Amino acid sequence: MGAVWGVAKAVSLHLIFASAILFAVWTSKSWREQVTPLEDGGWPSLRSLAILAPASVVLQVALGAAYRQNLVGLVPHVSWAFVTTIIVLAAAAIVLTQDASPRALRRWSVALLCATLLQV
Repeated sequence: MGAVWGVAKAVSLHLIFASAILFAVWTSKSWREQVTPLEDGGWPSLRSLAILAPASVVLQVALGAAYRQNLVGLVPHVSWAFVTTIIVLAAAAIVLTQDASPRALRRWSVALLCATLLQV
């Protein structure tokens, strides 16, 4: 039971941190600026990647914590890390390769790209 508690604690602390960042973004001045909509016509769509990326990262955190608690082996953690990296890099690449991307979205994409590359 202690191992499951360790995984739950790791995931919940990451979600609390993500909520604090989300709150900071929502209350920032740049969030209230009027932006033009970004064309989202490719495959996979940016909208689907924006939904998949946070869920994938949370699952990756859970697998990492489960590995540290000896609940799962290394293979699920490492193989899901590969999938998560592809999803996050694809989302950032789509934003950065479109000329019509809003400046704030480009900045967040670069930050996400840097954080992912530091983690890898």
